[in-house]
Amino acid sequence: KNKKTIIFLEKPNLDQYDARKAAVDGFSILANKKVFPFNNNIVDIKKIIKEIKINNEREIIIFGFTATIWNFFYKYKHEIKKKITKFDNISIIHGGGWKKLENKKVSKSNFKLFMNKLGFKRIYNYYGLVEQIGSIFFECKNGYFHTSCFSDIIIRDKFLKIQKNKSNGIVQLISLLPTSYPGFSILTQDEGAIYGEDDCKCGLKGKYFKIFGRVKKAELRGCSNV
Repeated sequence: KNKKTIIFLEKPNLDQYDARKAAVDGFSILANKKVFPFNNNIVDIKKIIKEIKINNEREIIIFGFTATIWNFFYKYKHEIKKKITKFDNISIIHGGGWKKLENKKVSKSNFKLFMNKLGFKRIYNYYGLVEQIGSIFFECKNGYFHTSCFSDIIIRDKFLKIQKNKSNGIVQLISLLPTSYPGFSILTQDEGAIYGEDDCKCGLKGKYFKIFGRVKKAELRGCSNV
């Protein structure tokens, strides 16, 4: 009951503890079975298809950073269409990695449309920081990220004054989860805007917001490179 197989499109033993390693470790606790299909830095498409077929009666999650997910499924789109016939028990969870897709002109809508055409309907984008481990925000069906009862978000202008809803500014994230280090309140280098609270048409509660990328002139880097 409630058995989950997670197929990680990441290496099982990442040498450096960064955002990728933190994400793999964090999501691993949800899995009854963990599958790492990397073989000599190449994803084994046959292993993934085999796992999907033998586990077609249990929930399957395919997890990876956005660019990795895109590159893999774009490369093997013909094999996926030909050999996978059941998609209703498969979820795609992806986050980060959008900077690597900029030069390929892949937007969020293009990404989701492509995955839908392959047959995947349950696609979930998330946003979070390795500096604030445990606090992640999932995107709802209307394209907004939502806070939980453990987290909050504040949008500030360049003078750090709190912005009104629907006004772009610098994202500050609050979390109750970090207790062993000062990660409960982090002023990021990301730009975003809050659109409301508890009244999103998707039905989810909490503040709902969008992230637009890094603020102007911010150093382009992964959130773990501090």
